Amino acid sequence: MQSLYSKHLVNTQYLVAFGEHPVLGSTSFEVLKKFATDRVQHFEVELNLLKQAFSLVSDSNLEKVLFPCSGLVLERINFQALCKLLKAHDANRMCLLFNEQEIRYASAVQIENLKNLVAQGFSIGLNEFAKDRCELNLLTEFQFDYLLLSSTFSKRVLQQENYHLQLQGVLAITKLQNIQVIAKGPSIFNYRTLLDKHGLSLFIGKQHALAPFEHEAPSAQFITS
Repeated sequence: MQSLYSKHLVNTQYLVAFGEHPVLGSTSFEVLKKFATDRVQHFEVELNLLKQAFSLVSDSNLEKVLFPCSGLVLERINFQALCKLLKAHDANRMCLLFNEQEIRYASAVQIENLKNLVAQGFSIGLNEFAKDRCELNLLTEFQFDYLLLSSTFSKRVLQQENYHLQLQGVLAITKLQNIQVIAKGPSIFNYRTLLDKHGLSLFIGKQHALAPFEHEAPSAQFITS
């Protein structure tokens, strides 16, 4: 099993602060996100971080950077700016991750724009999959390149045998759709053994901290918020 070590992860709080907050001054993304007063500022934060992610890609030899986005970037008023930024950089090495719950309840415009990203050749992924329920139809409705199983689902698979069937269903569909699956869950031996049993090779432990593995870490980097 390939493990993703902490040194292979970058947290948004370590990226350069976004602009100036009128009260707080120059501050980190995590703080600014909490104090952002409107959707416009939230989108500006995301766009700024995405620019920094592209800088990270250009300065490294990573094959892919997985970058979490919100549904804001898919809204009609923001989508053109997103596409302009993607086209101005080497987007082949960037995958935009969207939370499963946001995609589940996305508007018609957001769904159209998500499919538009794929049509333009951009890579997309689904984050926090099966956190409350398993929406298998999403895996066939959209052409995702990556699927990150939620830690909640992973724990249920570990604790309840009937969830093994759900995991098998997920893995069967993702194999047909050529989707790379990454599990997030507890960093314990019996869980990693269970993943091995089902042929799942990529894993992120709790808070991105894993016990040492002998396997070489994959050449992918995750920017997590």
